[in-house]
Amino acid sequence: MNKKYRGEYTRGFTLIELLVVISIMGLLSSVVLSSVQSARKKADDTQRNQIVGEYVKALQLAYDAAGTGQYPATGNTAYWCLGDYTPTGSGNYDTGSICRYAFPFINFSENATVLNALAPYLPSLPTLKLVDVGSGIAYQGSFYMCRNAGNCSTAKIEWYLDRPNQKCIRGAAYENSGTGTKCTLTLN
Repeated sequence: MNKKYRGEYTRGFTLIELLVVISIMGLLSSVVLSSVQSARKKADDTQRNQIVGEYVKALQLAYDAAGTGQYPATGNTAYWCLGDYTPTGSGNYDTGSICRYAFPFINFSENATVLNALAPYLPSLPTLKLVDVGSGIAYQGSFYMCRNAGNCSTAKIEWYLDRPNQKCIRGAAYENSGTGTKCTLTLN
């Protein structure tokens, strides 16, 4: 660092010393950024599971309150978006992005009967972030389906997590789906 040059001492770092320090800083920052990204995905998956857990509790309360032994009926066995109330798009999903699936996106609508049954038990929930599982397939939101169009004594909720081999909420089955995890919970 301090070298004698023509009888004087010069101060400063050599180019080699600067390059070594910069490369070490670059290596450390890449390690930190990759661990931050992993922690962010884990937090997003935890949030998805918590939101679905709230939907499950609300569906169970609606089941008990109805006194019919049925979950909120949809009138068919199609998938419906568990969005945030009003199916006109003024909830937390706008009309163009309600529970998106695949690419190009197929939008699933919210079902007014289901959301009206859940309204007394659920506060407003945040929008689930988009999950890209690769091969041009992406998901956003959680999906609800009655197992029988006429009698909704069993229902199913499906949602996706951002990382493979992740556990879903208690009672849910999970399987890898591209680079993510598909979670399915049957409500009996």
